[in-house]
Amino acid sequence: MRILLCRAVLLAALFSALPAGAMTLFVSPDGESGFTLEGDNAGDAQLVEVSVEYDPALLSDPQVSTLSGTLTDLYDATPGTLLFSVDRGENLAAPFEAHLGFLKQGKDPGGIRSVTGTTRDPQGKSAAADASLNLSPRQEPAESPGAGGQEPGGSGSPARSEKGPAVNGPGPLHELAGPCVLQRFEDFKGEQGIGAFASLFDRAGGETVLQDPPIALSDGKTPVRVTLQAGPGAGELPALLVSDAKLVSVGRGEGGQWLITLLPNEGSGRTALILRGAEEAVEIPLVVAPPIPMPDGIDEKNFLPALRAYLDAKAKERGEWNTPEQTPFDEYAFSANFLAGRPKAPPGVSVGAAPH
Repeated sequence: MRILLCRAVLLAALFSALPAGAMTLFVSPDGESGFTLEGDNAGDAQLVEVSVEYDPALLSDPQVSTLSGTLTDLYDATPGTLLFSVDRGENLAAPFEAHLGFLKQGKDPGGIRSVTGTTRDPQGKSAAADASLNLSPRQEPAESPGAGGQEPGGSGSPARSEKGPAVNGPGPLHELAGPCVLQRFEDFKGEQGIGAFASLFDRAGGETVLQDPPIALSDGKTPVRVTLQAGPGAGELPALLVSDAKLVSVGRGEGGQWLITLLPNEGSGRTALILRGAEEAVEIPLVVAPPIPMPDGIDEKNFLPALRAYLDAKAKERGEWNTPEQTPFDEYAFSANFLAGRPKAPPGVSVGAAPH
């Protein structure tokens, strides 16, 4: 079973979808066997820790150099894994940029599977860094008369998709629009029950963007596969960014569709995939909910009393911070756990137990 993903929301700017202060690592090819990592919004990050997973059948002998700062804690003993840290010293205003060089094995392009990062400020406080991978080969656009050397969009963003030719991915990004499951819960005014709630997860027609499993629980172990059906003449994939998740891999299917695998952060209920083109970006929320211990013996007949008990427990847990606006999300998460067929909690676990 597959399900159409949530409505793709057109963003005024890409970074409005990012947590305040979060650093983003933009990863793009540099030559046949090199890659550039550029950090946007590095802010007061004193130390940047980077983990790179690559295909040892395509790449070997990794080398790292930095534009500024000091390279420390380099680990490359395990083929396929590269770990390193960069101490930015006292010049925190300088941009973060690192270059990865490899020996190329064979002629197949790519080789980078995933990149993750963590930043630490001078006080040692850490924060996860998002990663945006655009692994299509870079091409410098031909300068048109009167262009004056200005890049398309003129935003100055380090996203490589703005420096190449017009993005020709899975059709115009705005065409990925469709209904969002969580938004359906927020708009729902009908009679409550598992039948009505289950219908909110149904596909609304069209299969441009698909998710497998159709309802995912963010246990920190279960990956999610997103399929983007390629439009006519589709070639290059827009720059990718994942929110509240780790990007695991990007590939092509036999039919030309793009296959994106990511791992939602444990406990996430708002995981999203973000695609950025030269002039627009869209956010595609995934159908992901935090795991909830379900009561023993729950079924369609006693679903509603169990849900109400859970909502009461969550309200008491939040105390004075509980608001009616939080109820649709709780209903969404509880319904998702029920429909995903999560193993029931051992006897004696309360219906309203908080998620682990």
